[in-house]
Amino acid sequence: MEERWTVFVNGRAVERVVDVVTVAAFPDPACTCGSSCMGRYRFWYEHGESLFTVDVDRIRLNWAIDELIDETPTGGYETLPKLVRDWNEDKGWCGIDEHFGSAVTPDDLAAFADALRPHVDGAFASALRDLARTATALRAPMKAMTD
Repeated sequence: MEERWTVFVNGRAVERVVDVVTVAAFPDPACTCGSSCMGRYRFWYEHGESLFTVDVDRIRLNWAIDELIDETPTGGYETLPKLVRDWNEDKGWCGIDEHFGSAVTPDDLAAFADALRPHVDGAFASALRDLARTATALRAPMKAMTD
């Protein structure tokens, strides 16, 4: 499916049409209004002219990360995967200024998936790991963002 994205190149806004290939999607309707109104997190790699994505509802992932942080022993925060800490600190892939994605490494994404596995659907964790594995094999850049 084609999507129009506005990206910044050399400080100028440029419209770009990208082919988005959804590898996996995990939408959940919000508990109060019944629609997917809370937004999503998108993880992807770019290969050729296409973005290969895994999308998940924000509320689902927010709850899982909160649970993971809550069960972390005192003094164990620094042992959490980088993407969990970035989420908690509103920086990197889920920071306010990352409207077009922030670079993430396949290793960081795989560690994120492994840490969240007890708190999320196994299919979601597997989809993230598979995305990281494929990006590594293709030597494709990866990104993640809040949408």
